[in-house]
Amino acid sequence: MNEDQGKWLAGVQRALNKPGAGGLGFYTVGDADIVVYDRAKQQKIDEIMDSSNRDFCQAVEAADAHIGKLDFPQNVHSTAA
Repeated sequence: MNEDQGKWLAGVQRALNKPGAGGLGFYTVGDADIVVYDRAKQQKIDEIMDSSNRDFCQAVEAADAHIGKLDFPQNVHSTAA
C-alpha cells in the first residue's frame, strides 16, 4: 500500500468511526457497491427472513431498512472464509 492509499483508507475508517455510523449495517452481493441499511431494523429483517424464506437483501428491502449504497470503481468481492 502506498502512502496515498494509506491516507485514503485511514480517512474512510475515521468516517466509519464517527458517531451515527454505529447504526449502519453493510452488505454486498459482489457488485461494485456496498448497500447501507439501518441496523435498528435488524429484528424485523430477521423475522422476515425466518417467516418468508427471503434472502437478506430482500428482507432489508421488505423491512424498509435500505438507506442507500456506496459505489466503488471496481467490484467488491463477496467471499466466505
